[in-house]
Amino acid sequence: MIKLSKSREETENFARYIAEKGIKKGDIICLFGDLGAGKSVMAAAMVRFFVGENQNVPSPTFTIVNNYKTDSLVVNHLDLYRIQDKSELSSIGIDEILFGENSISIVEWPERLEGYLDMFDSKIKPVFIRKTSDTSREIKVDFLDE
Repeated sequence: MIKLSKSREETENFARYIAEKGIKKGDIICLFGDLGAGKSVMAAAMVRFFVGENQNVPSPTFTIVNNYKTDSLVVNHLDLYRIQDKSELSSIGIDEILFGENSISIVEWPERLEGYLDMFDSKIKPVFIRKTSDTSREIKVDFLDE
């Protein structure tokens, strides 16, 4: 499925649609795209879908990971942009984060997980975001039916 989003609001709405229709506990949502493509916008909308629309969802650029908990779910939002070496992944507890049975992980810059993703092949849900203009994005999702 390919969606052309013409605004931030449309991108957020499509992120919520993806969360509702295509994501379940144990999944790892991998957001691929260049800097400024809209990964953080999509991630924040997905987090809010699962934990509540009023949730403040700052980018974890400097903390690397932010966790959001409900009674039955933990949503992990990871921004791996600053990860330079695979050894840094173990220091943030990447195994515990990705192996959580009652969790969903939303990962910006999943390219930094090279080698880890192979273990989770059946759980990975890739989303490809491409900036087509200042306000529009092309979002490709292969795991959803139209």
